Amino acid sequence: MKMVEAETKVATEEKKWQKVFAMLLMVATLLVFLFERTTGKLSDLLGKWQCGSRYMQAVNSHIGDESCGFNTDMHLSLLLIILFMLGVILYIVSRKT
Repeated sequence: MKMVEAETKVATEEKKWQKVFAMLLMVATLLVFLFERTTGKLSDLLGKWQCGSRYMQAVNSHIGDESCGFNTDMHLSLLLIILFMLGVILYIVSRKT
């Protein structure tokens, strides 16, 4: 009987930490997303890191990150959406008994 109670207590403690991690993941993702949307600094850093000297070169007389072959802010947004959804799924799973 005591073994079952100990296992239940451990499972409850794991669910609690899983819920805390899920909430932290969701809040951090939203804060990073808001920071990125208001400043654009993170996608610029990502583009400079990926492309180096090719970043923000003129392509067809249009200056932008097309010279790298991808749109860095969309890739960052997709990553943040996936992380947020992972947090939501973890939160839902942690609430089930």
